[in-house]
Amino acid sequence: KVLTKMKKNQLTLVRTAGFLDALVFAASTKSSKQDLESSRDARTRAVAAICNVSDPKDNREIVFCHPGLITALIQTVKEDKAEARMEACGAIALLAKTPSNREPMAQTTNLLDVLATLMKGRKGANNGHASYSVDDEESANQSFSSDSESSSSASIEMESSVSHDDDELTLPTVASMRELNKSKLSETNKRAKMNACAALLHISKQCGATVRTTNMSRKT
Repeated sequence: KVLTKMKKNQLTLVRTAGFLDALVFAASTKSSKQDLESSRDARTRAVAAICNVSDPKDNREIVFCHPGLITALIQTVKEDKAEARMEACGAIALLAKTPSNREPMAQTTNLLDVLATLMKGRKGANNGHASYSVDDEESANQSFSSDSESSSSASIEMESSVSHDDDELTLPTVASMRELNKSKLSETNKRAKMNACAALLHISKQCGATVRTTNMSRKT
């Protein structure tokens, strides 16, 4: 993931034998109950790397056409609820910026449906607000516990404040871990939806793709 952030590496890595295969494998591997945290972390890092190498224009056709890659991104959007989904939507949006990718992306099974479903959001029964389930909390805990940029930027800083006046002790207000995870997950979901929207807008610029997105919107 770190190497893929460097512009000088992105063109070379995509053309390195086995590189994209390894990322697809990590992004596609099902999370096992015995090793749930590490497998989810591996998926997040792999999808983030795919997103990074999709930034250069000269890489996008190669990345999109790589066997199993777009399927792995769709699978991530469907299954993940945290950072990996945001990165997957970001990668799809970048790939859709290249005109030659748009028509085949519109024809890719489940891609438009998954993006549209994400944009609509998952509503809970509580006054129509988005729900925050135990599964969401577990996913947030495991995703944001890694040494990723999003987790480091959202770290808790505690400062003890003691007032000696009148022998009163003033303690800082610290948000619960559940509330912090909920806040992080909410922000990540917003970014994922923005990326999904960008992807659909890019895809819709192609004439044939516009017809498909219009038909899809009518169904939903």
